Amino acid sequence: MIYCDTSVLLKLYIREKDSNAWIDQIQKHNLPLTVSFLHQIEIVNALTLLEYRSKGEIRSKPLIARFEEDLAEGIYQQLEVDLISTIQKCQKISQKITAVTGLRTLDLMHLALAFSVPKVLFLTADDLQQRAANQLGMKTE
Repeated sequence: MIYCDTSVLLKLYIREKDSNAWIDQIQKHNLPLTVSFLHQIEIVNALTLLEYRSKGEIRSKPLIARFEEDLAEGIYQQLEVDLISTIQKCQKISQKITAVTGLRTLDLMHLALAFSVPKVLFLTADDLQQRAANQLGMKTE
């Protein structure tokens, strides 16, 4: 399975210069994509923030609707997790690598959530998060 952090998942809904490269990267593996509660929160907020920053030139509602349709249609496998164990995993990861990487809390949460996916491939556009995932022994690209 593939676990993309939100920076990559957003590129499926917002066309950026590297969106096609990330889409190709995801498609070449022919593995299911998984999303968590954290993706659902961050995607909606990021798209709404994009509308705010564009002063309304970009409308978030159609983009959010497309993401929600993809969820409903089963494009993504929704990750069911226990929040308490996810928090505990975040704390362990933080104690192990934050002092040497400077990793932020939401990035820690993505890593902890990705650890709950068997044979996960972790994709991120964030260099710091990728280095942290590598330090934890996670397969990344």
